[in-house]
Amino acid sequence: MSEKFNSPEKTPIPREGEIMRVIEVLAGEKPFTEIIRREDENGLYRLVVEIIGDDGDPVRFDYVRAGEFAEGKVSQTAIDIIYLNSDGDEVGGSCAAKYIDGAWVSE
Repeated sequence: MSEKFNSPEKTPIPREGEIMRVIEVLAGEKPFTEIIRREDENGLYRLVVEIIGDDGDPVRFDYVRAGEFAEGKVSQTAIDIIYLNSDGDEVGGSCAAKYIDGAWVSE
């Protein structure tokens, strides 16, 4: 049996405004730059934005929606924080929030 992750009946889909509000809270007062934006018929499914952290190195917030996309399959809607060094290499990260039953839950 094939499970369809992007079915609205199975998985609620957050609106772009909701996603942006969570990212704005995570970013604090820092301005951010959009790095990646991907949309389909259901709206935004991937968004990566970048801020400059307190230490001067980049920090990315990576939103992904559960579903099957050209880039691969995603099992859970979430926003991850990715820490980069000054060369742009990933040096750490964690899940900042998950979208569960129509609500954002902080990790």
